[in-house]
Amino acid sequence: MPTGYTVKINGVDVDLDTIFAAKLPDTSPAPDVEFKSSNTDLSAIFEPITTGNQQINFDVNYKKSGTDLRYIFADKNFTPTPTISVTPTLTPSGTPPVTPSISVSLSY
Repeated sequence: MPTGYTVKINGVDVDLDTIFAAKLPDTSPAPDVEFKSSNTDLSAIFEPITTGNQQINFDVNYKKSGTDLRYIFADKNFTPTPTISVTPTLTPSGTPPVTPSISVSLSY
């Protein structure tokens, strides 16, 4: 949903919602940035950056305490790297010796 905040890309006004990733429901928001859309701070709308490779490569020229929002919110086109862990579980004799447990999670 458009926020009303735009940046020019190749001479075209583009809303920040086409640049920054939507906030995932299970992640903590970034601190308030004091830019609001429909009375909601953008920190409740966009996913915060957790690693440097999640940021866009240009300034949007909206700043919180001198920091451009590109350093606060994750790039919409960022693809998280899946984390896979395998934990072998030993079982009593008479059954297979190892039962693998596999979990996959995507995180920003």
